[in-house]
Amino acid sequence: MCDNDDIKIDVSYKPDSINMAKFWWQFMFKEIAKDYPGYDKLHIVYFDEQYTIKGILVDGNDPKFYEEMTNLTNIGYSYFMERAWNKEKHNYESSEDNEAPF
Repeated sequence: MCDNDDIKIDVSYKPDSINMAKFWWQFMFKEIAKDYPGYDKLHIVYFDEQYTIKGILVDGNDPKFYEEMTNLTNIGYSYFMERAWNKEKHNYESSEDNEAPF
Protein backbone atom coordinates (compact mmCIF):
# COMPACT_ATOMS: atom_id res chain seq x y z
CA MET A 1 0.00 0.00 0.00
CA CYS A 2 0.97 3.64 -0.34
CA ASP A 3 2.13 5.90 2.40
CA ASN A 4 0.21 9.11 3.09
CA ASP A 5 2.72 11.22 1.18
CA ASP A 6 2.44 9.16 -2.01
CA ILE A 7 0.68 10.43 -5.12
CA LYS A 8 -1.82 8.17 -6.87
CA ILE A 9 -2.90 8.84 -10.44
CA ASP A 10 -6.01 6.76 -11.17
CA VAL A 11 -6.17 5.80 -14.84
CA SER A 12 -8.89 3.16 -14.49
CA TYR A 13 -11.46 4.84 -16.71
CA LYS A 14 -9.17 6.90 -18.94
CA PRO A 15 -8.85 6.42 -22.71
CA ASP A 16 -6.20 3.78 -23.46
CA SER A 17 -6.03 2.94 -19.74
CA ILE A 18 -5.23 -0.71 -20.39
CA ASN A 19 -1.85 0.33 -21.83
CA MET A 20 -0.93 2.91 -19.17
CA ALA A 21 1.09 0.44 -17.12
CA LYS A 22 3.29 -0.46 -20.06
CA PHE A 23 6.79 0.84 -20.72
CA TRP A 24 5.93 3.67 -23.12
CA TRP A 25 3.33 5.19 -20.80
CA GLN A 26 5.65 4.85 -17.81
CA PHE A 27 8.30 6.69 -19.82
CA MET A 28 5.84 9.54 -20.54
CA PHE A 29 4.80 9.74 -16.88
CA LYS A 30 8.47 9.91 -15.85
CA GLU A 31 9.34 12.60 -18.38
CA ILE A 32 6.58 14.89 -17.10
CA ALA A 33 7.24 14.08 -13.44
CA LYS A 34 10.91 15.10 -13.83
CA ASP A 35 9.76 18.72 -14.16
CA TYR A 36 8.10 18.63 -10.73
CA PRO A 37 10.75 17.40 -8.28
CA GLY A 38 9.63 16.84 -4.71
CA TYR A 39 9.37 14.19 -2.01
CA ASP A 40 6.29 12.14 -2.95
CA LYS A 41 6.33 8.75 -4.70
CA LEU A 42 4.22 8.47 -7.85
CA HIS A 43 1.88 5.52 -8.34
CA ILE A 44 -0.34 4.72 -11.30
CA VAL A 45 -3.54 2.95 -10.27
CA TYR A 46 -5.46 0.77 -12.74
CA PHE A 47 -8.51 -0.67 -11.00
CA ASP A 48 -7.09 -3.12 -8.41
CA GLU A 49 -3.53 -2.95 -9.70
CA GLN A 50 -0.96 -0.35 -8.72
CA TYR A 51 2.31 0.49 -10.46
CA THR A 52 5.06 2.58 -8.89
CA ILE A 53 7.00 4.89 -11.18
CA LYS A 54 10.44 4.10 -9.79
CA GLY A 55 13.21 6.63 -9.44
CA ILE A 56 10.94 9.68 -9.44
CA LEU A 57 9.83 11.82 -6.50
CA VAL A 58 7.33 14.58 -7.28
CA ASP A 59 5.87 17.70 -5.69
CA GLY A 60 2.36 16.64 -4.73
CA ASN A 61 1.41 20.21 -3.80
CA ASP A 62 1.90 21.65 -7.29
CA PRO A 63 -1.42 21.96 -9.14
CA LYS A 64 0.41 22.20 -12.48
CA PHE A 65 1.68 18.66 -11.96
CA TYR A 66 -1.88 17.35 -11.63
CA GLU A 67 -3.00 19.41 -14.62
CA GLU A 68 -0.25 17.89 -16.76
CA MET A 69 -1.01 14.36 -15.57
CA THR A 70 -4.70 14.90 -16.34
CA ASN A 71 -3.85 16.16 -19.82
CA LEU A 72 -1.56 13.20 -20.42
CA THR A 73 -4.07 10.60 -19.26
CA ASN A 74 -6.97 12.21 -21.16
CA ILE A 75 -5.22 13.17 -24.41
CA GLY A 76 -2.30 10.75 -24.47
CA TYR A 77 0.65 10.61 -26.83
CA SER A 78 -0.30 13.74 -28.81
CA TYR A 79 -0.22 15.80 -25.60
CA PHE A 80 3.18 14.33 -24.72
CA MET A 81 4.59 15.21 -28.16
CA GLU A 82 3.10 18.72 -28.11
CA ARG A 83 4.59 19.28 -24.66
CA ALA A 84 8.01 18.04 -25.79
CA TRP A 85 7.85 20.28 -28.88
CA ASN A 86 6.90 23.36 -26.83
CA LYS A 87 9.63 22.64 -24.28
CA GLU A 88 12.27 22.26 -27.00
CA LYS A 89 11.04 25.39 -28.76
CA HIS A 90 11.20 27.38 -25.52
CA ASN A 91 14.73 26.12 -24.79
CA TYR A 92 15.86 27.07 -28.29
CA GLU A 93 14.27 30.53 -28.20
CA SER A 94 15.80 31.32 -24.83
CA SER A 95 19.29 30.12 -25.81
CA GLU A 96 22.12 32.23 -27.17
CA ASP A 97 22.45 30.04 -30.28
CA ASN A 98 19.25 31.12 -31.97
CA GLU A 99 20.66 33.86 -34.18
CA ALA A 100 20.02 33.87 -37.89
CA PRO A 101 22.56 31.86 -39.90
CA PHE A 102 23.26 34.76 -42.30
